[in-house]
Amino acid sequence: MKPFKTSILFLGVLFLTFGTLGTGQQSKNEDWTKAVSSMPAEPANESQRALRYARSSRFDDTTGKKRRLDLAQNADDTRGSGMSVLFRRIPPMPVQQSDAVLIGNVTNSQAYFSGDRTAIYTELQIDVERVFKDRAQTVGSAITILALGGAIRLPDGRIARQFAPPMQNRLYVDRRYVLFANYFAATQSFNVIKAWELRNGTVAPLSDSDISDAKSGKSKYANMTESAFLDAVQDIASSTSQ
Repeated sequence: MKPFKTSILFLGVLFLTFGTLGTGQQSKNEDWTKAVSSMPAEPANESQRALRYARSSRFDDTTGKKRRLDLAQNADDTRGSGMSVLFRRIPPMPVQQSDAVLIGNVTNSQAYFSGDRTAIYTELQIDVERVFKDRAQTVGSAITILALGGAIRLPDGRIARQFAPPMQNRLYVDRRYVLFANYFAATQSFNVIKAWELRNGTVAPLSDSDISDAKSGKSKYANMTESAFLDAVQDIASSTSQ
C-alpha cells in the first residue's frame, strides 16, 4: 500500500488506558480542547501514584527548552510547532493489527499536567458498550484515552493552557465510536490506530485516508448503516480470531 501523507501543526500521541486517575472536576464540553478542568487531586494510593507518574512523564519535555505552564508568566502554550508527518495508510478495518476492537461512548474529560509541568494532557473517559476483540484481556467496563492538550484552572484562578495539535481520530465528549487499538504496557494503555464515529444510525470516517476514500466514492463502509457496519466488524473479528 502507498503511504498516506498529510501535514499537521504538531503530532499528538493518542493512548487508550484503564480508568481515570484523580478526582478533579471533569468537563462536559463536547470539544475537550476548549474545556477547562479544575486542578486534579493527588492519586489516592501508591499504585495510582505510580500509574499517574508513568502517564504524566510521557508528556515531559525532552528538549530542556519548554517552560513550566503553572508559573505566572508561562500559563499559556498555544503556539504549537510546525512539522510534516508521514502517516502509513491503515486499512479501514484494522482488526488483525489491533489488540482490541470495541464500541465506546466518550463520557467525560479531565486535564492533567505532565510530570515536569511543561505540558498539559487530557484524559477522555470511555464507557465500553461492546467488545469485538480483546486479545490482551485488558478491556474493562470503562477505559481512558490520553491526548496532548487541554486547560487547567489554577488555584489562583488563572488558566494554564496547552496547544491541542490536530490529529487523526480525534474524539469528542458525548459521541460514540468503534475503536481499533493496541496495548501499551508501560502505562497500561492502548494506542488508538483507527476510529469510526457512530452517528444518527450511520457510520462516519475520522482518518484522512478514509475521509478521502469516502469523498471519492471508494469507501466500502462510509455512510453504511450502524447495524450493517457493526455486523461487518463482528464478521471480520470472528474470522481473524484464530
